[in-house]
Amino acid sequence: EQKDELEQLLRESLFERLFKALPATNKQMLAIQYRMHEHIMAGITPFYAHEQGGLRCGVPADARDHFLDGRFMTREDHLLWIDLPNAAPYFEQRVKGGSSLFNEGELQTIRDVLLDVNDATKRAKDAGLMPLDAQKSVGVISFYGEQVKNITRLIQQELQLPHLQLRTGTVDKFQGMEMDVMIVSMVRNTPEPQGHIGFARDYRRLNVAVSRARELCMMIGSADMFTKKERQP
Repeated sequence: EQKDELEQLLRESLFERLFKALPATNKQMLAIQYRMHEHIMAGITPFYAHEQGGLRCGVPADARDHFLDGRFMTREDHLLWIDLPNAAPYFEQRVKGGSSLFNEGELQTIRDVLLDVNDATKRAKDAGLMPLDAQKSVGVISFYGEQVKNITRLIQQELQLPHLQLRTGTVDKFQGMEMDVMIVSMVRNTPEPQGHIGFARDYRRLNVAVSRARELCMMIGSADMFTKKERQP
């Protein structure tokens, strides 16, 4: 019984435990959000569906126009899944002697996406859609620290992205933050007939990952892995 209580404490944040302890008359749930485009909000509304009236968008759609047209996105896109094969070289790998995971194939796709966003931002500025001295704020996150290390190394050592203001981190560390564009590296991708999706199974973490973007959220991973293979832990 004590073990079950400890596991429950580890699963819940302090804020969540305090909120649950409050009487219903002292609670006010989020009803209108002013951060993200309504299409991004549609990706997190299932988390709020049980509340009366659900979640509504208080931001005009044109206020979250990212002005980007490129290889991976159009100006009409705001929530995207960039699908990768459930095949080599896109399978996850485990750090030798450690528990964290990374995905080298995803890393190369992130490289191409960042270059595309940078070039699209330049074109938007050249077309007069953005101030010439503006930078698009971009966050690149993952559920796994090792993947974040690899992403950070890629950006610092291999890429020149003068039109972007970049920040990397784990999903957990991005709680409370917001950026114009968010790129989410999902990492999990196994050759087995069934496999775990790991931290992404936690709806709270998934909610954070999707809801950090104001204008455009791009999730990179294998749809087959996350829709056909996932099994209960």
